[in-house]
Amino acid sequence: MEPVQKEPLLLDVKDLAAQLSVSAATIYRWDAEGVLPSAIRVTAGTTRWSSRAIKGWLTACEKAGKCLYRNEWEKSQSDV
Repeated sequence: MEPVQKEPLLLDVKDLAAQLSVSAATIYRWDAEGVLPSAIRVTAGTTRWSSRAIKGWLTACEKAGKCLYRNEWEKSQSDV
């Protein structure tokens, strides 16, 4: 029996970049531009993103047929 792979609760920039097939610089740029769901600043030099929030954001982007900005996505979540 193979071990069950658990999805991490938080993604670092490297993991998120790999998941979205972009560079780490793009992740930081998108975060600064308000594209991605809000990041969690663990410490001054440590940033993480909720894997659940990223999954929800990607689903919303697919449904909308475009990449939603943070404020659009968060508003759509509050309308649910």
